[in-house]
Amino acid sequence: MNDKIESALYYSGLCFILMGMISFLVIGVYLNVVTFEINSAGRMISSIESHPMSWYIGFGYFVSTSFFGLILLGIGRIILYLDYLRKDNMKLLEK
Repeated sequence: MNDKIESALYYSGLCFILMGMISFLVIGVYLNVVTFEINSAGRMISSIESHPMSWYIGFGYFVSTSFFGLILLGIGRIILYLDYLRKDNMKLLEK
């Protein structure tokens, strides 16, 4: 049972890290700012520009998702080691 939990946490952590990498690239490339101006004729003009901080925002997403993914990996590994310790202690008690 604990192996299933450990593997689920392991793959969840890897998915979080992978999604962080993907969001880093997507936000860095596609985050835009839309500015509106009114010209002298009274018409509204909009322009789309790349956000000046898009790569920093994307890096923030990557760091936060990687941190949470690593926490999930660590919790899964702790559960695995505790299960090994429990099995070893059961063997010692049987002797």
